Amino acid sequence: MNAIRLKNFRSFLDTGTIELKPIVLLVGANSSGKSSLLRFFPLLKQTTELQSASPLLLNGRYVDFGDFEETVCRSSRGELIEIIFSFPTIHVHRIDEIVYVSRISATITPEISVKLQYVNSRTSVAAFRITIGENNCDIEIGNHSIVNSCIVNGIDLIKEIGTGSIPRCTASNTVPTFDESVFLRSKFIRILNTKAAEYIRDIVHKNTSERTILTHAARLTPGGADRILEQLKKIAFEPKAKRLYPNSAIVNKIRALTFARIVPTVMNESFRWLSQFGLATRYIGPFRLDPQRYYRNQELSVNQIEPHGENLAMFLRSLSDSERQRFSEWVSQIFEFHVTINPSRSHTEVRVKEKDQSYNIIDMGYGLSQVLPIIAQCWSSINTTPKHTSSERPRSSTLVAIEQPELHLHPRLQAKLADMFVSMIKETKKTANLIIETHSEAMINRFGEMISEGTLDRTDVLVLLFEKNTETSVTNVRKSQFDKDGVLSDWPIGFFSA
Repeated sequence: MNAIRLKNFRSFLDTGTIELKPIVLLVGANSSGKSSLLRFFPLLKQTTELQSASPLLLNGRYVDFGDFEETVCRSSRGELIEIIFSFPTIHVHRIDEIVYVSRISATITPEISVKLQYVNSRTSVAAFRITIGENNCDIEIGNHSIVNSCIVNGIDLIKEIGTGSIPRCTASNTVPTFDESVFLRSKFIRILNTKAAEYIRDIVHKNTSERTILTHAARLTPGGADRILEQLKKIAFEPKAKRLYPNSAIVNKIRALTFARIVPTVMNESFRWLSQFGLATRYIGPFRLDPQRYYRNQELSVNQIEPHGENLAMFLRSLSDSERQRFSEWVSQIFEFHVTINPSRSHTEVRVKEKDQSYNIIDMGYGLSQVLPIIAQCWSSINTTPKHTSSERPRSSTLVAIEQPELHLHPRLQAKLADMFVSMIKETKKTANLIIETHSEAMINRFGEMISEGTLDRTDVLVLLFEKNTETSVTNVRKSQFDKDGVLSDWPIGFFSA
């Protein structure tokens, strides 16, 4: 995902567009809204993991936002939550050809806005908008997944082709999807092409056959007014071509019909991408479980670290000897200590080695037990994040959301955390993203130092400053970035002072 924007969500009337840089730092006073934004990502995760019937599972395994009324912004004049997703490049695959059905193959970067409502004691999708370049499509959804309204570039598509011609929309997902049936989508495209052919007939030679006109309609590719005009002039009869211009009625109608052909496919591809993004998201909460001298062996999930680090010992035990060695060496390179385990038949002991001395984790101070789950989560992300390939459908990147990683750590170790985060981004070749809520001045300063040293690109870091209005309880989000010398711009004087 490239960016996200939330409206009427918790204390936000509007977060503004938040670009998902490799490293996003959330800073601000307590109760200013930082956690609400960060926890939106595990909220997506718990929704997609359980294939929830609700577009957002507000109370689940990772986070608890209560109900819809507790989640919608109290200062909002409306009663709708709006989420805007900006997706990376999505490849729209060709559709099987069935009697003049368009063969669409395109690379696009859509933006999708979803509006959620609370009706009849349940959360549902009220409407959504898909935007690609100059084109947009607004859809309102009624009962039984019927599309009540479909406006494409200001043109009422239902009036153009009829209500029954538009596929049903499954609106239980965060991003709705259209009926997957190839036949129904092919029928929809055939109807759009037939309607476009009616307008094309007015600009071609009168002796042009119906089959040729339909072929012209099917071969049109979506785009802005200028692109559609260019394509139409190539097929128009010379005297009639003079009637065409970017804002002419025929160009607008054909532009809308051509764009509508790819809407169902783009929506479905976007949902697949969002589901993949949600499943790949990892989350570490603000408090990790207290250390134990011996961990009882349990059949816990070991593909990633749980939010409170409860499966850390089982995660380490699940690694092969060579993987544990690589993990320990990676930790040592950054933090100057090794992590090992001493497994037995019924228990596992987690040990930390400094220089030539080895200690049980419970004897190493509370801070180390709090940071080890974060270290393990980052290492796991490096070793499981899929690298992008040249395939037509690349997998979504991994996003790791971490609350207060610096808890109980000395400032020197807080700075070391920044080193680890940068190492993670580099080793995954920026296919992983980090969103970190922090109060650590040492960590933020260390990011600035690495930028000034040239070991970190300043464009890879975004700092978001959260400020809540004491009278309205509405949170404002301001953006700050490091300059080439590692100094933050637009940073409040005395922000970390008492």
